[in-house]
Amino acid sequence: MRVVKSKEDISLLQRASAVGSEFAKHLENFMDQLQADLDDLNPGAYKMEDCGYVVILEPGDNVRELSHIGLYRENGLLGCLPEWFDLVSLDGAQYYCFLELLNDAFGVIFYTAVGIHDEEVEVWLQAKLHEVY
Repeated sequence: MRVVKSKEDISLLQRASAVGSEFAKHLENFMDQLQADLDDLNPGAYKMEDCGYVVILEPGDNVRELSHIGLYRENGLLGCLPEWFDLVSLDGAQYYCFLELLNDAFGVIFYTAVGIHDEEVEVWLQAKLHEVY
């Protein structure tokens, strides 16, 4: 599991070969757009890390227990009710991407590659994709 709170984190992930160049650019663009949206609300008042962060789930992560990243839902990821859900292609792989609000002012954007989880989780992800998408 990788937690991304800043553009510096993206650079570190790319140098460690944890994300490819297309994924890194996607995250940078996302962070730039989020900051622009926050600045539209109140210029200079907010930073992305004040409002949330990105979590990249990896094979072997225990997605049923995510309290260490602030997600205190019963069954972890499987207890989420995403605000939006998408499927993106980056660096030759497909990723589920979705927003889970932790409260009215803070959310986590999850990315997880298609096919890396157990059957129950993959079925849940597919269902959410078709439900919200």
